[in-house]
Amino acid sequence: MRRLPVRTRVKAIRALHRGGLAVPAGSHGIVTGAGRARFYSRTTYTVVFTPVGTSGARATLTGLTARDVRPRELHR
Repeated sequence: MRRLPVRTRVKAIRALHRGGLAVPAGSHGIVTGAGRARFYSRTTYTVVFTPVGTSGARATLTGLTARDVRPRELHR
């Protein structure tokens, strides 16, 4: 899979848990940063999510990979 550019709209593939924050599977987010993980050649992402079922809340998760998020199909 190609690297996701910053500002790409994504969707959580599975439930994500980082540092006490939980984002349910299917939550929508926007990539705000990308980089390389230390000691790995994988690209990691920083994503701001709007968790499903939580109005007005935002959660920022870092260190996510292509296993955690995928580009969201936009319906016009």
